[in-house]
Amino acid sequence: SCLKSDEPGLPPEVVRVLQVTGHNRVELIKALAQYIESEDTTARNALFFLIGNMERHYSVEYELIDSTGKALKFEPLAYSDYRRMLRAWDSLAALPGGMIFGPRRYTLDRDTITSGLLLNTVELAISGRKTPWAKNIPDSIFLRYLLPYRVANEDLEAWRPLLKNYFSKLSGDAEIDNTDQLADALNRQIDSLFFEDNRLIRNANIVLPSQIIQAGRGSPRDLAIFRVMALRSLGIPATLDYSPWISDSLNSIWFASYYNQNGHWKPLLPKKFDQQLLSDSRRIPKVYRRIFHTLDSSLFAIKETKKTTPPFLGHFHYLDVTQNYLPVRNVSYNGLCPDQYIYLSVWNGKNWKPVDWAKCKGNAAIFHNIGKDVNYEFTWLEEQGDYYQIRLLSGNSQTNGIR
Repeated sequence: SCLKSDEPGLPPEVVRVLQVTGHNRVELIKALAQYIESEDTTARNALFFLIGNMERHYSVEYELIDSTGKALKFEPLAYSDYRRMLRAWDSLAALPGGMIFGPRRYTLDRDTITSGLLLNTVELAISGRKTPWAKNIPDSIFLRYLLPYRVANEDLEAWRPLLKNYFSKLSGDAEIDNTDQLADALNRQIDSLFFEDNRLIRNANIVLPSQIIQAGRGSPRDLAIFRVMALRSLGIPATLDYSPWISDSLNSIWFASYYNQNGHWKPLLPKKFDQQLLSDSRRIPKVYRRIFHTLDSSLFAIKETKKTTPPFLGHFHYLDVTQNYLPVRNVSYNGLCPDQYIYLSVWNGKNWKPVDWAKCKGNAAIFHNIGKDVNYEFTWLEEQGDYYQIRLLSGNSQTNGIR
């Protein structure tokens, strides 16, 4: 009946998702049936937004494997500190066959999400918008950055009621009357309750809020995602900003960013975060913002599904927000293009790591909004069966990977 309804009818993007969904379509229709003819247009439009943008969102589980596909065991917390863990990691990586995180399981949201999670998400997000610090949020910000039920590629979990209850004393504090005050209080509480454990950087799978609360610790990335979820649970629009690879370093950076009462985006940084790093255009080549909504100009949207692309660049939708943090420049490439896409890479760890992409036309390409002073090389991705190599455009192979 939802598909046949003319009042108010279903948006084309919602119909498309229903058409490509298999047995789990019944869960989507059960959720739609709650609001399809309701006078609650806010809730209906919120549900339309979630389902209409759901088509290619997914969870992923990684495992550590060697070049033959054999699973390897590595437990970061078995080592007493980060340096010992890193030495053990480097020793394992130096063995014949090397190692890499390969995907073991992909799970599409449309095939697994429940009507209960969708309806609960809509209800609590709208409830959060009624708070004094959130009542003036524009509809577009509400839909894109307060409503979504996921932040990255984590497994689905009903984190909103969990975190709303966990931080309930903050939301009821009479002395807090704006977004900045609440975000600051939340940040201080998270810093005091949870240990940022750098050993867990070598854990590719995202740890869920329930697991972080139980363990009392998390990696910098996982605690950044935790901050985003906690902000949303309290009615503050938020998302994840990140730099996939830092030049002349071993790491990436991840941090929560929130939309305040003055209509500005502000980073929410843990006390251990190097505050000066975000303005260092010698080390930060790009800053991206994870988004839930579909962006037709993203590599994720325009590439063929089977086309292999480097991590972080063609695997999900994101916005380029580099110029919000750094002085930037455009970088031009002129020369042979072995593939339709080429990549700008920085030296990270022991390899050149791609941080931006461009489409090659007539043996030329332009990379926009690059950290002004960062050192880089132009690279391309060569597919070799189930594996790929990132190659310098001068022809030297630098890194290996698995699809």
